[in-house]
Amino acid sequence: MVEFLVRAGRYRYYLSGRVSSEIQEIMEQIPGQVSRVISEHLGDRRLVDAVRRLQQLCVSCHAKSVEDMAFYRYTPLISICEVGHDPSHPASSHEEFTRFIEGRSRWPPLSMNATSTHDTKLGEDLRWRVTAISYFADEYTAHLSGMQGRSLTLGPST
Repeated sequence: MVEFLVRAGRYRYYLSGRVSSEIQEIMEQIPGQVSRVISEHLGDRRLVDAVRRLQQLCVSCHAKSVEDMAFYRYTPLISICEVGHDPSHPASSHEEFTRFIEGRSRWPPLSMNATSTHDTKLGEDLRWRVTAISYFADEYTAHLSGMQGRSLTLGPST
C-alpha cells in the first residue's frame, strides 16, 4: 500500500468495476510480486475491492502530503498552490483555457467548473489578485520600493 501511495500521482482514481490500466501500471512498478498477483487476479472481485479501498486512502494521503504540506513549503506563486492544481503547469494560454472549458461543457451534469470549493485554501479574490500582480512583477516591485522609501521619510507613527 505504501509503495502504491508513494507512486500515485493523482488525487483520486475513479474505478468502474475493474482495475484501470493506469492503476495496473503503478502496481507493476512496485518491487516484489505485486505485478504477478495483479495479472493472476485481474478479474477477481477481491482485487477490485482492495483497489477501491486504496483509492479512498489515496485521497487523504494526497491531500495531507501535497496540498496541506508541500503547497505550504513550495510556493512559487501562492495562487497556484491550491487544491487540485498542478504547480508545474502554472498557467494556460487563452486558447488552452477555451478548449478546456469547451470540453467540460459537453459533460453536464458530470462536470463542475468551480473557482472555489469547500477545499479551497485561499479566497478567489486573493488568488486572482496575486495572479494579476504576478503578470506585472517588475512594476509591482518598483511600486513597493517607492512606497517603502516614502514611508521611511515619514518616521515612526505616533
